[in-house]
Amino acid sequence: MTAEHDGYWRRTARARLSRRAFVQGFASAGLGIGGAALIGCSAPARPGRPGATPTPIADADALLRVVPGATSTPAAVRRGGRLQYYSSAVAPTLDPSLSISAQTHQRASLIYSTLVELQQGPKGIYDTVASGDLAEGWEASSDRLTWTFHLRPGVKWANVAPLSGRALVAEDVVATFKRNMSAQGTNAARYAMLSGPPTAVDDHTVVFKLQYPHPGFFFNLAADPSEIQPREIVERSGDLATWGAGTGPFIMTRYEPDTIATFNRNPDYHDAAHVYLDGIDWRVIPDQGDAIARFRSGSLDVLGAPSGQHNLTPSIADDIMRNVASAQRVDYLGPSNTAIALKFGLPEFRDLRVRQAINFALDRRAHIDTLAGGAGAITGTFPYARFPEFALPADEIGRLVRFDLPEAKKLMAAAGMSEGFKVPLMWYPPQQQAIQLQWKQLREVGVSLDSSAEPVDYAAWIARAYSGKYTAAAEWGYAVGSIWDYMAGVHSSKGNRNGPQTQIPEVDTMIDRLLRTIDPRDQVEQVRNIERYVLSQTLYVLPLIIAQGALVQQPNVRDFTPGFGAKGGVYLSNHIRRAWLA
Repeated sequence: MTAEHDGYWRRTARARLSRRAFVQGFASAGLGIGGAALIGCSAPARPGRPGATPTPIADADALLRVVPGATSTPAAVRRGGRLQYYSSAVAPTLDPSLSISAQTHQRASLIYSTLVELQQGPKGIYDTVASGDLAEGWEASSDRLTWTFHLRPGVKWANVAPLSGRALVAEDVVATFKRNMSAQGTNAARYAMLSGPPTAVDDHTVVFKLQYPHPGFFFNLAADPSEIQPREIVERSGDLATWGAGTGPFIMTRYEPDTIATFNRNPDYHDAAHVYLDGIDWRVIPDQGDAIARFRSGSLDVLGAPSGQHNLTPSIADDIMRNVASAQRVDYLGPSNTAIALKFGLPEFRDLRVRQAINFALDRRAHIDTLAGGAGAITGTFPYARFPEFALPADEIGRLVRFDLPEAKKLMAAAGMSEGFKVPLMWYPPQQQAIQLQWKQLREVGVSLDSSAEPVDYAAWIARAYSGKYTAAAEWGYAVGSIWDYMAGVHSSKGNRNGPQTQIPEVDTMIDRLLRTIDPRDQVEQVRNIERYVLSQTLYVLPLIIAQGALVQQPNVRDFTPGFGAKGGVYLSNHIRRAWLA
């Protein structure tokens, strides 16, 4: 990592310490995100009521705050209007249980609600605060193995048949988690810490039992696929692939998967008073030039930033700012890693020296210059800007993922691979420029990427990239919310994003230990040790870069500020439902 990029994420670390909450918010003194020092005592810990002062989780060093689910209305707010929004790709499905795609969960977040939610906090795009959503309060047992959630009274399903405005009950929560934990759920691994599905004590109380205290449990309740689903629709139709009504702030009124989805405000939403837009018109615009032209003409309100849109490099953003008077802009270091995934167990990759050679043959600085307009960062297998306290030191990561062509050639020769070999590559269209660069770099060590082997569309890429359904290698990328998802999801043999399909007992042992560790200092050291190991001894995930980008908005857009902390911009409901048009 260059000093320039090292400085970027180090500056972020000083400015945004609230990420410690995922370490200390759950951990310090056995506390959870649910409302501070009463967890583990006999009295329940409940988030504050609307208007209450944000509450520290554990101590002054744990800055993740519990805030009320409802907020005050800005004095100058203007109600009405429709936000003109877009994504660069279609959603493979709208069913939260059946997809890990950000395209699915961005849209689903407008329709459904979760028990608890994580939002961008007041300290900036990497800051995170927690609040109740469908749950108005919760408490944990002293051993942190039993969590009891109390549903907010008066929550209704949308007034759309056959839901017809019926009351939300605890059995809806139970049915959702049973479905998510079943074999068909693509994210079932997120709930490995549970001893089974939750149980309903009564209509307003649901209890989760854990097999062991898990530092990421609370986060997983706020992340995909924990959107609470309408069980009667699943029972009637078998899935929620095109369904558009729940307990969330909007109801989908039109759905043409390849072109547009429209959402109208849900008048029966439990916090409808603080939803200011009449609705959202969400288009699919694959071509970035087309999206930029629409923004310049005023027919789009937002460009860049959230997962699922085109990345705006600083130079592109500069040009837009010159051409759209009074446009608003926020620069950020993106939430997602790009990478190359190598299939575990194949003969050509079996020798560690071959994987090390491929790693050292990749010039990541050239990736930043060519693919990210010269602005980005080189990190390991998670985005260091979002989790600076877990990051390896800059000099160490620089050694582990350095560009060292002479060493790469020596390693290939020592492995008996001087003649090289061809590697079938799975990819989808936006990755084409990256492949051209990597083809040039890897042919220097005799590795020939065959991009003609497995070109796919986005839906097929999502279905195959994380489940290992490709021949040998895949052009890869991933954005998840918590450090636990990066470590366990990507590297564990049971992970839901383990695209290489690695089965490495040493890594599994380290991750199992991490997921049972509550002490924050031990967690940091364990994450770093896992990083060191996978970047030196396994190397089936070859991290590339994180691009710097920009969020550009029309002058009249207010309070739409997707963050890159806890959720990496995947859930949009937290941001869109508070947005308004001046």
